[in-house]
Amino acid sequence: MPRTRSKDYDDKKNQILDVAASMFADAGYKACKMEDIAERCNVSKSMLYHYFKRKEDVLFEIVYDHVVSLNGTIENYLASANDGNKRLFFGRFLEKYLQKSTPGRERHAVTIRDTRWLTPEQLAKQEMLERKNADLIVQVLKKVNPNYTAREYKVYAFLLIGMINWIELWYSSRGAMTRPELYDRIAVLFLDGFLAGYRDSKPLPVENGTRKRESPMRQRGPRAPV
Repeated sequence: MPRTRSKDYDDKKNQILDVAASMFADAGYKACKMEDIAERCNVSKSMLYHYFKRKEDVLFEIVYDHVVSLNGTIENYLASANDGNKRLFFGRFLEKYLQKSTPGRERHAVTIRDTRWLTPEQLAKQEMLERKNADLIVQVLKKVNPNYTAREYKVYAFLLIGMINWIELWYSSRGAMTRPELYDRIAVLFLDGFLAGYRDSKPLPVENGTRKRESPMRQRGPRAPV
């Protein structure tokens, strides 16, 4: 007879995910085993398998839930924020996107580094969410400056995603710069160019290559904290 779900099933499942995210962020997905997760969660291995059949399923729940949460944050902001002051609107968007609790930052780090270990079916679902993430950021950018083409908005969205998604892998709040100051500097750096518009000039030559393009949410980046 299959085991019935307890009333606190979802709470225990989320606790497991938080612990696993912390372990993956610290040691890397490949270095962690299911029995390690069970031991850290103080549950039996059979109990852990009651929640997750495979380690890939733990990883998928972490990254999928994280991007769903990020997308929901952007959707809620777009629905409620006043975009009359463009700089204030963009600055508050950055705060909403980047201000996470410690478990949220750990899940974000796992999403950046470890999605390559997902199954093909899981990765396809994750990539759909990441495309939605980029589309939502395009909507934010359109409110800031409505004067670009669809192709340009996509490029700017990827540039912004590449700038902000790696922050949790190198930034330390114990350093010389506070989070509010960091967010303000990002806003100034990005907006000064984005609001000014693109000056049409001969582009720099780019070497043609065959390297497969990756999602900006999963590209390689710096690891050393600053």
